[in-house]
Amino acid sequence: MNETNTENQNYANNSDEFRLAISARADMRRRELAFDQELSTLTISDEDKTDYGEVIKALKGQSFLEAQNFSVEDYTDYATKYVDTAPNLAAQYYARAAQLEQLSGGDPSSLLAEARHFIDEGKSQGIPKTTPGDFLPDALVLGVQRQIIQNTVLPAPNEVARVIIDDPDLLDDYALVLPENQRTQFLGDLPEEDRIAASLRLDTAVSAVLETASVHTEDDAHQRDLVKYRTTKAFLKSLKSLSGEKYLGSETKFGDEWTTEQITETLSNLRGNDSLRLLRSMSERTTKDLKEVNKKITKEINKGVINPALEGKKKDEQLAFLKQKLDFPEDAELPLTDETIRELRGRWRDKLLQEKAENDPKMAEFIGFTATVLDTLVDTDESIRGGVLAMRFLEMTALPPEMFDHFCQKLVSREYFTPQLADYLTDSRNISVLKKVMGKYGTQFNTIIDTLHQIPNYSLADNELEIFAALSDLETLTPRIYYRYRSKSPEDRRKFAEQIRSLKPQFFRNVPIKSILHRHDQDILAEMVYHAYKPVDMTYDKVAEMLRNIPDCTEHLDGYNFPQDGYELNLTGPVNFVVEKGKSVDMSRLRNFRELLAGERVDREKPYAENFTQALQKLVLNEQTEGSNVRNPGQEELGVILSILNGEHRGQASFVHDFLDRFPQVTQQDAYGYLQGLGEIYGIFFDDNFKQTIAENLRQVPELSDGLTKLFSNTEFREALSQKMQTLGERIDWNVFERSLQQGRGLTRFLGNRGQETAQQFMATTVTRLIKTGYIETVRKEVHTEMNKFVATTDEGKVVRHGELKLFVTKNAASFFAKASAGLCTKEQIDPFTDWENLFNMPIVENEAVVRGMVEARIVDVKGKPSIVLRAVNPNADWVDKVNVPSLWEGILKTAHQFAQDNPDRVTDNIYIVQNDSWHPLSNRSQVSSYLEQRYIKSKPGVSLNLQVAANHSIEKVYRV
Repeated sequence: MNETNTENQNYANNSDEFRLAISARADMRRRELAFDQELSTLTISDEDKTDYGEVIKALKGQSFLEAQNFSVEDYTDYATKYVDTAPNLAAQYYARAAQLEQLSGGDPSSLLAEARHFIDEGKSQGIPKTTPGDFLPDALVLGVQRQIIQNTVLPAPNEVARVIIDDPDLLDDYALVLPENQRTQFLGDLPEEDRIAASLRLDTAVSAVLETASVHTEDDAHQRDLVKYRTTKAFLKSLKSLSGEKYLGSETKFGDEWTTEQITETLSNLRGNDSLRLLRSMSERTTKDLKEVNKKITKEINKGVINPALEGKKKDEQLAFLKQKLDFPEDAELPLTDETIRELRGRWRDKLLQEKAENDPKMAEFIGFTATVLDTLVDTDESIRGGVLAMRFLEMTALPPEMFDHFCQKLVSREYFTPQLADYLTDSRNISVLKKVMGKYGTQFNTIIDTLHQIPNYSLADNELEIFAALSDLETLTPRIYYRYRSKSPEDRRKFAEQIRSLKPQFFRNVPIKSILHRHDQDILAEMVYHAYKPVDMTYDKVAEMLRNIPDCTEHLDGYNFPQDGYELNLTGPVNFVVEKGKSVDMSRLRNFRELLAGERVDREKPYAENFTQALQKLVLNEQTEGSNVRNPGQEELGVILSILNGEHRGQASFVHDFLDRFPQVTQQDAYGYLQGLGEIYGIFFDDNFKQTIAENLRQVPELSDGLTKLFSNTEFREALSQKMQTLGERIDWNVFERSLQQGRGLTRFLGNRGQETAQQFMATTVTRLIKTGYIETVRKEVHTEMNKFVATTDEGKVVRHGELKLFVTKNAASFFAKASAGLCTKEQIDPFTDWENLFNMPIVENEAVVRGMVEARIVDVKGKPSIVLRAVNPNADWVDKVNVPSLWEGILKTAHQFAQDNPDRVTDNIYIVQNDSWHPLSNRSQVSSYLEQRYIKSKPGVSLNLQVAANHSIEKVYRV
């Protein structure tokens, strides 16, 4: 805005007018936001159209008072009659009085203030707004305010900078007024020591009016993207500083000019899935880093304090020493066992770590920072993800008791933790026990707490040794089994646990489990199943409830021959991958793939919507960088488009961020692991997320939707895109797009726009087809080519340190829960298990006690021959990184062949695996699916077979292995 020097001097001399110009505009923006949000929920009927028109006129400041014979005094008299009984009506009369005062050339400020007061009073009383007339007071106030603003001039940024730094409230208002293109100038005019603090305060304040649903203009969308970008950078700086690292090679560390509350409040204000994902990503990063610090200090305490103090002491001397350090009463009797010594060592270590956290300012700062981020996430995240991340935080010994209590109470209220937990939080001595249960038995936490809570007056602190001895013996706690365990003498407890363990193998064999126990033991059947399979995200009560509806289906396997004791799995490894002699890896090409994901080619000064649209236009119209063609498009433009997966501009896809963090540089030493990650991102992750991410961005960023709609409506672009897709063997039906636009025309944003939504889906699908067919498939081939340059080397005869592994063939009721143990999404679908007689489960079991994963098998006619079809090759999530996947698969395949050879009259020795699609029917472990795809699916044509693999999903191809 152009102001003269005279005008600027006037503002400097007139502070009241100066502040009015800023505060009036800021209040206007806040009230317009609230007005838009409330009005958007209103459905306008035919009867309401007249009143709705009056609201719009009032909003624009258009007068409709001239025909009425009322004075300002008349309106104020009416208003005073309703101040106690009808604040909304009082607000309307004060607003009318203000409008009339303004039309008469007077100052409406005091009347406007009264109108605002009673509008706010109506909101505080919860008075609903159900008709257009209910919005008239707000519209009148905004109309009058708009006229006031038009009579004032906003001062130049340098004039504001002279006085604003000492007035935080005015700085908050100026944040809502300051144009983004003048922000740098304004901050540059501030004293250098105040710039960072002011910058973050500006973003925190303006974020309150940039919620996703409130962004309607390109300027707003641009500002929202930049606010999120700056907030992310502030977070990364803080995290690097706390962990003692330098940020982007800088010699200076980010100091205390900012606050964590500003960062998290800004993201919380912005709302939307993008900000939520960014909060999750932040929580994951900071929790992971804090746990590393926690681990490092723990090692230092063990090495520097505990080990030297106990070295050379006899067992009884160690026990006496530890009792003294832990303030046990002198007459306290504790069993002189290795388990007791280990437990007390752990308690002493935890005590020292707690003291370290309390006395070390750096550690305390790191804990507080992490807590603030997580607290915001838990408040914002409606899914269980916030709870999962919070539990990782809570298990840390260094966490102060009051912080532990705060998060636990919050997670109880969010129903992530069992309500029974609250009773244990009243005694601070219980906290160390709860942390250990979270750390060692997190997936069973609620079941364990519910079990312990059933015992009257049972103190966790006083019974800590008993609890963890039982968990060591039984591996989890359920009510009836723990009751029996506690009722026995210490000598008999282990015998009882051994009896329980001796029964476990029966739950993996193909024998009916509902008759496996004596009649007087039937009450612990569901608990035995829970102990055997330990299903993930499924409580004991859920297992008991489902088990009542799941019959033993062992008769489905009648007539088949297989060992009831299971097939042995002998895994070899570990495997090392090295470049084959005479070959070399193209490291520059590999680094280029990373650059595309990192978004290094994105112009940060532009809104992402503009970047994306322009990049797509150049790509299609062959305006990209020199040397490009349809199979090798412009790197700059492609980098912009693919960076949507990185999600930096909208806080998305922490999976890609994690990959980029793991490989900040690509070296020859980590090339194979890097290629595996690339294969997963450009493979399963791209297929699952690219189209959905584009569609979500189109829904949430109107500027991107508008920009692409205009582009897709352009004749030249359409022709070029059609020709390019035809070259790639694809076809575009533009009639679908046209029908979508026709359906969407004429609808207001208040009434929704289904046609627009369909058009957005069309555009997301088309862009995905272009990028996948024109580029991603080439990348996948190049990654595959580079990976083929590596060969596996093993130490001959060396065996991975697993216990005895077996693959069982079974269809008893307990085996149904193998799906939940392995994390399958069909873990609650009972009908396929009971109705499909050709289906059976093969749990992978260690030492006949611990389920490590599963495979699902079907006997199906393929090409007219009964064959074995394998799917859901799922090692458990906590085991997959510890197993040699190729070796595990060879063991599974060997078992399938052996099963076929043992049953030549029932099945041929033809083994198949199912195709892998976005539903992941082959495996939901990327390490497994990528290996099987590369080994079989990519190199074979497959056999057409329509096979239902779940209640809600079918596949169309199988591949012989």
